[in-house]
Amino acid sequence: MFRRVFLYFWPRRTLRQRLPLPPIRYTSNNSPWGDPPHELRNTIELLKGYGVARTDHDAYRLLQRHPGMTARQIALLMRRPRRFWPRLKRAWERFRLIW
Repeated sequence: MFRRVFLYFWPRRTLRQRLPLPPIRYTSNNSPWGDPPHELRNTIELLKGYGVARTDHDAYRLLQRHPGMTARQIALLMRRPRRFWPRLKRAWERFRLIW
């Protein structure tokens, strides 16, 4: 009983809320630097997995724009933050609804 009440007031984040937000910027399959080289394939896939690029050319564009940075550093720099309600505020709103 206590666990169900606790999870009502402080629910876990759903999988959808934990996924990275897609990039806002314009995406395209063309790049001024041409096709991405095959040696950067793993890094490009990492950037797409982090959610900072949609296509291979977008990831290659980010790599060209930030030389000397790793995929992780680029992802931390370019990732869009999610906006969550603070846990106490959500609990207060749910408590107010049932009161």
